[in-house]
Amino acid sequence: MIEAIDALLKSAPAEFPSELRSELDLARRKLKRADVRIAFGGLFKAGKSTLLNAVIGRDLLPSNDLAETGAPTQIRAGPTTTVHVCRANGSRQPIEATKAGIGAQASIRHPDGRRRVKAELPILVDIALQSFPFPSHLSLFDVPGLNDKEEISQTATHVLMNSDFIFWVFRTDPEFSEQDVAAIARISVHFSLRQFTFVLNARLSADDANHWRKFRKTRIRPASEKVSEYMEAMGFKANAKPPLSVVSARALRRTRSEFGGKQLHRVVASIAARTNEEIIDLRLPSARTPLQASLEWAKRRVSECKSAFDASAARHAAYVHAKQKREDLEKHLAEAVRQTFALMSRELSGLGDRHADRISTSAYSSGIAYGPSLAADASAIVIRAARKMYAECERRGRELGLEASTDNRNVVFGGFSLLGGDDPDCDGSISRGIAKWTGNLYSPSVEKNFVETIEGWFGDTSPRDRTAAGFRGDVRACGNRLVDALVGRESGVLQMVRQCFRLPNPAPAPPADPKPLHAAEAFHRSVADALALCY
Repeated sequence: MIEAIDALLKSAPAEFPSELRSELDLARRKLKRADVRIAFGGLFKAGKSTLLNAVIGRDLLPSNDLAETGAPTQIRAGPTTTVHVCRANGSRQPIEATKAGIGAQASIRHPDGRRRVKAELPILVDIALQSFPFPSHLSLFDVPGLNDKEEISQTATHVLMNSDFIFWVFRTDPEFSEQDVAAIARISVHFSLRQFTFVLNARLSADDANHWRKFRKTRIRPASEKVSEYMEAMGFKANAKPPLSVVSARALRRTRSEFGGKQLHRVVASIAARTNEEIIDLRLPSARTPLQASLEWAKRRVSECKSAFDASAARHAAYVHAKQKREDLEKHLAEAVRQTFALMSRELSGLGDRHADRISTSAYSSGIAYGPSLAADASAIVIRAARKMYAECERRGRELGLEASTDNRNVVFGGFSLLGGDDPDCDGSISRGIAKWTGNLYSPSVEKNFVETIEGWFGDTSPRDRTAAGFRGDVRACGNRLVDALVGRESGVLQMVRQCFRLPNPAPAPPADPKPLHAAEAFHRSVADALALCY
């Protein structure tokens, strides 16, 4: 179990709660400890210090009509009687082994009555007794009252949780109360009822046998019933019978055999007689409780890491899909544009020759009329190819679940000047669009009519000065220039087609990292394995 908790603490993630880490470390140290610890706990003025003085047969621990104990005190066997004060800085200071010497260091109040703050108090008063009345492997602890300020109550709670057995001391005036119940409920989850002994401390009007017998006859049963009433609220089974001892701490100062002394010593002797295996078995709940809480935390951690991993994996899958979708569309759009320009190139490449062959030698004077005819044929070729291209782009877009908006469609058709091709109100848009598309290679004005540009190629040449062959060569050159002008704009058209669908680059999403999930699952298994050792 100790090795399992050590491994668990080493593998715990940074997010593991510090409270659980502290409780597991406490349980680990408790399991490793060789001595058996009995803590005398209760509320202030329950008579814990007075009772311990009677139990050890030495009047060493300070007691007062007001709250007195400010620091936990350990009483154990030693070769000689010594007292040391241990402080938070690690120092260990010897002090006088007297009630006054201990009170000067560990009392909750200064001699003038002022209350000490926690920083002024030691973390432990260690008393070693040469005449310790119990086996050397036992240690007794006097614990500050749990109904004091929060900082004192926290110290008392820590000492109780680090003990093996608890003697809870209470009185009938005031009786066992909800304050006792609340204090026990904070620690009972780490213990079984076998580790608790409820000690009813009788405050007798006179320390004699008659008053003692009267107290036992009239007070024990109501006190036992009162404790039984709160068993479930304290964290025990509702019908469990509380182990109860009755003493008179003040009367025990005179004798340890009367006024409940014998019964109390029998309880301590039974604890001392327990085997090491029995003690370890009793200590397991101190590990079981934080391990159960750790297991619940580990389950939540696995669930959170699983959700984060699934979400990351989904984002990456969406990124991959969007990226592939974009790449597919880019590839098909580029192919459609390439095919379009290949088609235009084939048809336009023979355009000049076809027109030149129609020109007869005797028709030089009318040769200029072939300029508009050449421009019209070129426009028709471009229109057919562009409409075919856009139809292919739209088909592929629909297959990928994409729609091109009207505005985007206008971008493409505006580039080709095809939108107004069949619109009677857009006369001249084709030729102007082609002029714009060709990048205005031949005209200083984007708006210059393409037909006029074509005609201008012939206008400065007089037919009278040309041969038929020379004129046909000019027409062929005109057609070739048209091919070069249109085909040279392929990359620009592809960019306009891309704008039509407006596919943004998807935000990068790296692959999901399984390491946090694997680490959370491994930690969960470690906690489950450690918890299984508690049963």
